[in-house]
Amino acid sequence: MVILLELYKSGTFVSRATTQSGLYTFTLDDGAYEVKAIDGNNCNKTATATIIQLPTPSVTVTYTLYECGAKGKVVFSVPQSSVTYTYQYSLQQFLPTNKAAVIQTGREFTNLPVGASFVAQVHYSYAGKTCSMTIRDIEIPNITADNNPDSLSRGF
Repeated sequence: MVILLELYKSGTFVSRATTQSGLYTFTLDDGAYEVKAIDGNNCNKTATATIIQLPTPSVTVTYTLYECGAKGKVVFSVPQSSVTYTYQYSLQQFLPTNKAAVIQTGREFTNLPVGASFVAQVHYSYAGKTCSMTIRDIEIPNITADNNPDSLSRGF
């Protein structure tokens, strides 16, 4: 049986589709919607839904050196959002060599090589959908000193 689906946004007609299974996917912006399903016998049912745009979480990322500047550590801040997302964090080294991204639920990445550059990303999920945002490129500096106490250089 063919079912006609009519989509309305805030009372204004938006789209019409037909389906045999009763399932159809509309791509929607945020707003209040009404879907009317009409079967071949002119029987109909109406469902309403409100689509909201979820906020992007606020996250910062910092790096520090440890073990006398021999290793680097990257830490993501606790995300701030009015929505309770599930988070994962990733770090992908792209300089001096390109490496696969490391993805984890913990916010801290340790034992990183100095002199390397990384792309930091946060992956956040809600209701089965995942979004990603790139925070920034991070460079872990290589700080070296020679025997002259007045000399300190930063190499990249």
